[in-house]
Amino acid sequence: MRKLTFEQFGNDRLSRQERVELLGLIWDSLPDDAPFTPPASHIEELERRIAAADADP
Repeated sequence: MRKLTFEQFGNDRLSRQERVELLGLIWDSLPDDAPFTPPASHIEELERRIAAADADP
């Protein structure tokens, strides 16, 4: 998969409000039932944070 850039879609020319609206449109376009597995690095970081919180509540 190629890396997408902010500028290639012209988003750098949108106002802050337009970007927020675009973000909402993109978010709403994602199917609710799409399977999602976080990357291993995210799971490892979550486990590290849970262990740290358990060790020092």
